[in-house]
Amino acid sequence: IFIWGNSLMPGEVSAALSRWVGKLVELLLPGSMQQSQLGHGLLPLPEGIFRMTIGNGFFSWYLLLILVMLATTALSVKKAKKTGNPIWHDLGLAAPGGSRPGTEDRVEGVICGYGSVCGRLVFAFAQDGSLMKGAMDGPHAQKILRTYEKALSVGAPIVGFFDCAGAVVLEGAAALAGYGALLRTAARASGRIPQIAVINGVCAGTMAAVAALFDATVMVKDAGRLYVSSPTQAGEAVGTAETVFEQGNAALLAEDGAAASAAVRTLLSYLPDRAGQGIPSRATADDPNRAMVSEDSDSALKTMQVAVDAGSFVELYGGYGQAVSAGLASMGGICSVVIAMEGELDAASVNKMRRVTAMADRLGLPVVTFVNSTGVKSDAEAETEIAGALSELASVQVKATTPRVTALVGDAVGAGFIFGGSRALGADLVLALPDAQVAALNAHSAVAFLWNDRITPDCTREMLEREWCETVATPEKAAAVGEVDDIVAPAELRARLIAALFMLADKGTAPLEVL
Repeated sequence: IFIWGNSLMPGEVSAALSRWVGKLVELLLPGSMQQSQLGHGLLPLPEGIFRMTIGNGFFSWYLLLILVMLATTALSVKKAKKTGNPIWHDLGLAAPGGSRPGTEDRVEGVICGYGSVCGRLVFAFAQDGSLMKGAMDGPHAQKILRTYEKALSVGAPIVGFFDCAGAVVLEGAAALAGYGALLRTAARASGRIPQIAVINGVCAGTMAAVAALFDATVMVKDAGRLYVSSPTQAGEAVGTAETVFEQGNAALLAEDGAAASAAVRTLLSYLPDRAGQGIPSRATADDPNRAMVSEDSDSALKTMQVAVDAGSFVELYGGYGQAVSAGLASMGGICSVVIAMEGELDAASVNKMRRVTAMADRLGLPVVTFVNSTGVKSDAEAETEIAGALSELASVQVKATTPRVTALVGDAVGAGFIFGGSRALGADLVLALPDAQVAALNAHSAVAFLWNDRITPDCTREMLEREWCETVATPEKAAAVGEVDDIVAPAELRARLIAALFMLADKGTAPLEVL
């Protein structure tokens, strides 16, 4: 039994808890051992709770009561681990309303607390759209901020269930300051603890910016709305779950609330409790030395699907940037972010790579990239945004300190090689399959640019393109200049990648100076 801060709850709730604990003491202790004085010991008990003191010789009964409570809690946690069901504790069952006259007794539209999710400590806040449409004021923000404070103090993930139509207008500057405090706190928590947002109602105005600071967002189909400007101004299609998912502002799209909760549990199973804790792992029956058998070994997506532990891949941002598939997976039990580059890159695909790489670096997850890319897409529409997107990706890659391993499985041409995870931009290890193509230009463009004068009836363009692939664009050439670390057989790729992840698991933690 834990009672936190009576200031978090109104007087009637505190009094009810006092009566309940009093009854418990009456049941457990003989009447002669009850003492009605205010406690200042282990538990901050309110007036009326009976207390046993060491000075009066009742320490053994007090210790017995504590042991009973700890045993009960331990059994509950053990059951939660076995069944996967959460144990939930509320941080402040209610809070007084805003400062406006007549609202003092109003219950705030947000519930905050902590619990056990598959045996792990997780904090959460859930906005209640049925109370003033979840409108936020000063006390509303303070409850969420206190929850963040607890989560940060113990280093545990936080999950936010958003359902807020905006601020309480009459609160004025107090409500706006609450928004600012939430933005500041979520930004400071980024890179310290995992943050997952679930949009199962309206998330409007500045609250949408708060949700965007989280590491991953789960949208609930038909129920979730995420927008800054009202749809009456920007159009009815703005902010719908499907639109947000297709624009890359949501990592996952869930069918309903139950599916969203399941998605959160899945995400948490790949993430650490806090940054700096070490790379998390998952149990797997898949042999790390399993030989890879792929029907299309030069396909980055198919190679990635075969290389990761069976059934472990969870795709993120699947509605956005179709030239890149990215998500969470385990390799040899090591939780990782995996990326598969396929074909020509556009700005959306590059932005997807940037998002998942940045998330991996914040939380200390390794990044494994499978490359089969011919560079950037060449058209007027792609050209308007691609330069900025590439520069932002390069900045994230260069600053990243998390382990990064690259596998060149097909084409690694031009920007595809550079931004796909090159050593120049911070990759720790680059492996290549024997048939990978590594060059500044693809064969067709290279022949047209360099060898066009060699084309004759006896030496066709096709022959020259084949010569280019066999003599110039080879992984051996890249290895000779130190840009590829090793060339491995397709069957060995999984084992070599897992070995690299284990080798890099303690990257950045050893206190040894580099000679």
